[in-house]
Amino acid sequence: MFSAMDTVQSIRTGKRKKRRNFNVADFIISLFVLLYSLACILPMILTLMVSITDENTIMR
Repeated sequence: MFSAMDTVQSIRTGKRKKRRNFNVADFIISLFVLLYSLACILPMILTLMVSITDENTIMR
């Protein structure tokens, strides 16, 4: 977390904190975890929606 003093100090000295470099491996791993979690969560959501829906509506 940045405090107000860090911000003021960085403005006075002209120094800024380094941004994290973009890493392709981190992006690929994050994308894989996101897709895997969606593949697990979506069937549960769909099952819940079908269980709540009335059977007569589904049969039409």
